[in-house]
Amino acid sequence: MGTWAALISFSVLVGFFFMISDPSVISLSSLGMVTVIFLILYSVGLGFQSLTGNMVIPMIADVSDYETYKTGRYVPGMIGTIFSFVDKFISSLAPALVGFAVALIGYTNEFPQVGEELTISLFIMAIILKFGVPMLGYIASLIAMKFYALDDKKMEEIQAAIAEVKEQVNQESPEAV
Repeated sequence: MGTWAALISFSVLVGFFFMISDPSVISLSSLGMVTVIFLILYSVGLGFQSLTGNMVIPMIADVSDYETYKTGRYVPGMIGTIFSFVDKFISSLAPALVGFAVALIGYTNEFPQVGEELTISLFIMAIILKFGVPMLGYIASLIAMKFYALDDKKMEEIQAAIAEVKEQVNQESPEAV
């Protein structure tokens, strides 16, 4: 639900951006209705973005428990390491993506500079990088979650099965406790 809310919030925000013809009217020095709408949509989007990003951490434990349930192997370190590797790999692609994107619109020797005139191509590329790329990630996340089998009922079943195995081990060898 948080991913849906972030996707919808940022979709409305992007639509809002393209409805106003002059993005420079968004300013904290002269608070107007456009600035207030922008701040509300942006804050809601960032809130849900933070929520969905933090939901991944407990899923690592769920996947570890699921692996223990399916195979009997206790592998939280391996699952955490795989998650960390994938996270760092994807994060490391961000600077390359930005570099390719600004080169695509003509900045081949240097990045756009602070105070430089805002062109349509720079504005559109900034919107794509700030909102479009994360929105593609939300869509990928929604597709992946469609096939994610570990809901609350399945996790209760897994936890009960693991507790049963632990109880059997404790009864067979109480000195191991």
